[in-house]
Amino acid sequence: MKYAFFPDLAVRNPTFSHVHYFSSADFDQLLQQDMFRAALYLASADFYSELEKRGFEYEKLSNAQKNTLRKYFNRACFRPTPFGAFSSITSVGWTGAEDGIRFREEKVNTHLKLDYQPSLKLCEKILETEAGGMMRYRTNASLYKIFQHFRYIKYSVDDQQLKRSFSIISLMENEMISKVVDFCKSGRLQSEITGFLLEKTRYDRNVIESFVEQLIGEQIILPEWGGNITGEGCLEELLEHLSVQGLQSERIESVRSVLSEINMAAGQPQYLQACRQQLGMLLDETEMGKNIFYAVTERNNAEGGINNKYQQMILDGLYCLDKLVPFYGNTELENFKQAFTAKFEGREIPLLVALDPEAGIGYENQEAIVYGEGALLKDIHFDSVNQEREEYLQWTAGHALLLNKLHQQHENRDYRQLLLTEEDIAVIKPSGRDYELPPSISTIFRIHNEFVYLESAGGASATSLIGRFSSFGDNFLSMARKIAEREQSLNKNVIFAEIAHICDMHAANINRRKHIRQYELPVVTVSTLGEEQQLALSDIFISVRNNEIILRSKKLNAVIIPRLSSAFNHRNGSLPLFRFLCDLQYQGLKSSFKLELNNFFPGLRFYPRVVYKQTILSLATWYLSASDFSFLRTTDPARWYEQFNKLATSINLPRYFALTQYDNHLVFDRNDHEEVLLFLDAVRNYDSLTLTEFLMNEENGDRVTDSRGNPLISQYIAPLYLNDAVYNQPHNPGFGEQQETNADPAAGTDWLYFKIYCHPVKANELLCDVLMPLLNMVRHTNFVDKWFYIRYTDPDHHIRLRMHMLNGQSDILIALFSKTLKGLLDDRKIERYHLDTYTRELDRYAPASIEDIETFFFASSFFTVHYINSGMKGESRHSYDLDIIMLALEDIQNAFELTLEQRALLFEELYTGFYREFGETRNLKKSLEKKYHELRKEMNVIYENLGQLKESQGIHCSQLFEATKTVADKVAIMQDVRVEKLIGDMIHMHLNRLFVQNPRQQELIIYYLLYKHYTAMVYRKQLSR
Repeated sequence: MKYAFFPDLAVRNPTFSHVHYFSSADFDQLLQQDMFRAALYLASADFYSELEKRGFEYEKLSNAQKNTLRKYFNRACFRPTPFGAFSSITSVGWTGAEDGIRFREEKVNTHLKLDYQPSLKLCEKILETEAGGMMRYRTNASLYKIFQHFRYIKYSVDDQQLKRSFSIISLMENEMISKVVDFCKSGRLQSEITGFLLEKTRYDRNVIESFVEQLIGEQIILPEWGGNITGEGCLEELLEHLSVQGLQSERIESVRSVLSEINMAAGQPQYLQACRQQLGMLLDETEMGKNIFYAVTERNNAEGGINNKYQQMILDGLYCLDKLVPFYGNTELENFKQAFTAKFEGREIPLLVALDPEAGIGYENQEAIVYGEGALLKDIHFDSVNQEREEYLQWTAGHALLLNKLHQQHENRDYRQLLLTEEDIAVIKPSGRDYELPPSISTIFRIHNEFVYLESAGGASATSLIGRFSSFGDNFLSMARKIAEREQSLNKNVIFAEIAHICDMHAANINRRKHIRQYELPVVTVSTLGEEQQLALSDIFISVRNNEIILRSKKLNAVIIPRLSSAFNHRNGSLPLFRFLCDLQYQGLKSSFKLELNNFFPGLRFYPRVVYKQTILSLATWYLSASDFSFLRTTDPARWYEQFNKLATSINLPRYFALTQYDNHLVFDRNDHEEVLLFLDAVRNYDSLTLTEFLMNEENGDRVTDSRGNPLISQYIAPLYLNDAVYNQPHNPGFGEQQETNADPAAGTDWLYFKIYCHPVKANELLCDVLMPLLNMVRHTNFVDKWFYIRYTDPDHHIRLRMHMLNGQSDILIALFSKTLKGLLDDRKIERYHLDTYTRELDRYAPASIEDIETFFFASSFFTVHYINSGMKGESRHSYDLDIIMLALEDIQNAFELTLEQRALLFEELYTGFYREFGETRNLKKSLEKKYHELRKEMNVIYENLGQLKESQGIHCSQLFEATKTVADKVAIMQDVRVEKLIGDMIHMHLNRLFVQNPRQQELIIYYLLYKHYTAMVYRKQLSR
């Protein structure tokens, strides 16, 4: 591999030496240390308050509080990952010396910043009051035009979860908005916008001022300051801007005072509390949030460095991992490329249009997020099938090698480690490589005696791990900028642009960073770079050439490569556009060099350590379940230590091991009685857990020591760069004109069958505003006696409309519907349409007459469209009321005269099948249970009032019941008919007509709710006997 090392790297250490933990932990003394108290306060102000109430006396704490304290101290001694004042990061260098690193000073430097949430709240208050007249506004960079409509992305904030949600807003173009949009392409004062409109229109000042306020409120124009995630902190940037303008006020001075106090409060818990009280005079508790500080700790005055010999070990490990770890492209990007090529072919179109779920193709089927999530799906956790795990199951030469090695290990009864040699790796022959290596990568490693443990390696850029620290020290900012500059200098044919976006107030702390790259791409947020260095979303065009997605800046006429210099997991972002840009970082790059044997061979209980030469590639790992710890429920606590050691011996657990669960990482000594009990207390409620060996160095084997010579657990981040260009080909594609395709009608029979392709969120408008008036007309004129529709994906979303014709009037009907649909096609309200042949599902509905089933389908469609058109609440036609679902399904069951017990069994069977389809995960089950508890009372009220609801639906409801009853009566006289299967199919088809997005997920939720509802009714019935 042609990677080379940058001269600088970072070392991360816990605040305390681990020798203090096992040998001489004195918690009374520890609780008297200001530094430890401050670290606790920054980690959890609530827990700090409980300690304060007890005078910080260890013996006055409850057992639970003692265990919590021990866990915090465990973290402060063993885990180097940044966490407030419990761990530190330091910039060091590679060296030829063997002395390692020693910190000359005992004191650590904790950099404190105001948490992003209260910072943003203070910005908003200042902008709404003092700075209102001085703030410049600019047109929302996400605004674009489609026909006579302006469309743009607007955000709102959930004050409880502190997350932003996004929606696409569409509004008719008018002269005043158009004027403002053009006028505000450069930043304008509110007074300037008002004056401009007064000059250009005949409206009076009050109307114009109100109109401008509305434009600001609706985010059509956005302030240039006060919400940035890159550069200086958003609050600091705003204060500096106002200072230049000469604006002063009591509030502004108070904010400056708070920021000044925060800078001096680190390490002093009483000062931290005072800062919170001072901030409380400016914001209320909700606005402040629980934790008002964000901290990163740095150690100063480091002597020495890391010996260069470890570089070769890292390169050896990367060579081996490149051979072993398979490369797989991003499935979502592949799907996008196919959809884009199918719709736009080789043309280049605006990025915002391409990502628009209606005008373009969207991304990741996340339309429900942008257009509003239905109440049913809210807070339900469908764990996506692990794509990476599935891909690893595709057999490779690496699989064969590792399996043979595991087999040899088993034969030799050597379970400690799996050793790979050069000869082993040579067996994996190079194949035609369909990927490139990233321009730079980060490696995270530890030194274990004479070995290097390569914890992880990869990323689209080495800036992703260093970026978050750029706000806290010039050393880290310099490292990040050197990485970015080296990438750009070696890849001159493209421009790397930093993605700036805010989606989560908590994550914004680790996401904020200084300006690292020359250009930034702000996504529904502010950038404080100069205007010439900002790439507006509306400036970016997209095409697919040679199976590669190309972004081009129209302004710069250059290919743009997006980058996110942050460790934030962009998959947690809710805006599809942001996720797309972040996914695009990895296009064609092999960005992961991490070996996890459970991905190669899932489901095993134990995986050994894997070693190549002097590089440890993965640690020995055990996957245990609650059954392994059944003794916690059945055995006297006095014997727990003994029982645990029996388990530990049977699975060859080493003396030092780590519990890794979610974000928790605790280290234990199985020879220490207290430690084992602490571990058992931590896991007693787990269903499953993961243990790994912990690499404890031999005496004098540590490479980093504190000022007193005590060894520190150390983790290193070393950035590497590729000496070759990765992005070689310049792309300057021209603009193409979009072409329309014509429908291809075909002849019909007794049934006329149209497939009408449109975006799913527009399907209800198509049904209610276009098709329903036509269908009513052709029924009343006796061209058609019944019709029905279903929603379908093949893989594109469409409505399948089937009409039963009378008197063979197909030519007239085809001409009538084609004329209407052609107009929709010309206006781009549908994507395409065509006629098809209707094949009846005779096998599926064999127990009943297919004609009666089709009549049921008609009644179901008639009922559903009537409800969508007139009965739905709210502004959109994309969410449904539970009462109308329960009414229809109750009528279907009543027609078949099912008992309560039969209903409970029916929905248990339906729910179980769908639950299995979605992976039967614990998270899904828990969220379904939570959803039922939220809706249980509402469902009982609905059930008690179904009679009134039925009356309100009139003929539409009675027709559904009568059509179902006809089917039920015919089935009732047949033998050997599985009625439950038929009822389930009828219910499934009815719900299909209702649900716009994620129909199968929503079906699962309905089936679970009704299963629980009827089960509870059966239980109450039994109790009443």
